[in-house]
Amino acid sequence: MSFRATCLLALACGYATLGFDYLDPVARKVKEGTALYNQGKFAEALAAYREAQVDRPEADELRFNAGDALYQGGSLDEAMALFIQVSESAVDSLAASAYHNLGNVYFKKQEFVEAAEAYQAALKFDPGQLDTKINLEITTAIVERQRMVGQMAKDLVRTNRYKEALSLITNSTLQTIADSLQKEHLADVVEVLE
Repeated sequence: MSFRATCLLALACGYATLGFDYLDPVARKVKEGTALYNQGKFAEALAAYREAQVDRPEADELRFNAGDALYQGGSLDEAMALFIQVSESAVDSLAASAYHNLGNVYFKKQEFVEAAEAYQAALKFDPGQLDTKINLEITTAIVERQRMVGQMAKDLVRTNRYKEALSLITNSTLQTIADSLQKEHLADVVEVLE
């Protein structure tokens, strides 16, 4: 999703259209950043996007691309801040992509309620996003399971069954981690299918 969205955004902005990017330093930096991103060089891609932002600091597309590079590089809080900015100011597919990626950040931070809300917001802008629908379904199931486990643990604690409550919570946490890994695998499969 992120790579596809990054490339589409670069093209949609006109930064790399018609082969005239040599005339525009921003287009060159975006093209360079996207090439580096595709090679897995996320820090270098971020640097290229940041250089492009010097000339166009208001461009949501550049914020989005920088957020993608930060996310892939593991800087979740910085990525989240950029995706929030983009989701609040952009419209249509860019807003949908920003909310989707914001959901991914929340999911990776195991803030599942917030992740579900972000995925729902993405679907309001673009109801056809298959990967967002899958992420929302997985996230909603995790939230529901956590709610049920929490209630069951409270019931066990009320009856002084602390070890059972702890075991229940531990097993649920392990299952949540397994679900997170499964979600990441499913996202890869969806990207290949698209």
